[in-house]
Amino acid sequence: MLASMTAFASKTLETEWGTLSGELRSVNHRYLDLMIRLPDNLRGLESTVREQLKARLQRGRVECVLRFNGQSGDVAIHINPQRLSALMNAVDEVSSRFQETQSPDVMALLQWPGVVELPRVDATSLAGSVQSLLDEMLDEFCQARQREGQQLAQVIQKRLDSLGSLVHTEQQRLPDILRQQQEKLQARVRALDVDLDPQRFAQEV
Repeated sequence: MLASMTAFASKTLETEWGTLSGELRSVNHRYLDLMIRLPDNLRGLESTVREQLKARLQRGRVECVLRFNGQSGDVAIHINPQRLSALMNAVDEVSSRFQETQSPDVMALLQWPGVVELPRVDATSLAGSVQSLLDEMLDEFCQARQREGQQLAQVIQKRLDSLGSLVHTEQQRLPDILRQQQEKLQARVRALDVDLDPQRFAQEV
């Protein structure tokens, strides 16, 4: 089945550690050229992702982008009391030196590194989720290629049919074309006023 080299697919997968999302897009290329973009927390899976893509794709310049948002709404938020106390002491010290009485911004405190502790991500399970997401994207991606390939096949077949009709028409005209060419050559020979052997003339024609 004819398949196009251009396609696009995107998927999102919710996990217990956060949200995985990805995109696949490709354009024409003579060989398989993979461009993989991963966040830092998925960088270790690049070789696995590359092999998974190579197992399903043969040609095209393919861009694969994966994203991971670890702040899922289902993940409990834990406060580090020691880190928060140290931060509040620092805020109190700064406030006393500048004689400021304004209360600190609670959201700013929560965004301070180390104050909020999220559960550690299970790298093995996350790798399995990445593989599942990529499998789903590849299924959609390959189906898109096949759909576009079928459309291209219809266009090509239509043009082949049209070309075949033109060839058939010209084949029907071929005897007349040959006769006209022969008459033109005979007229040019007569204009030269030379004596030629008719058999040799026919052979050259």
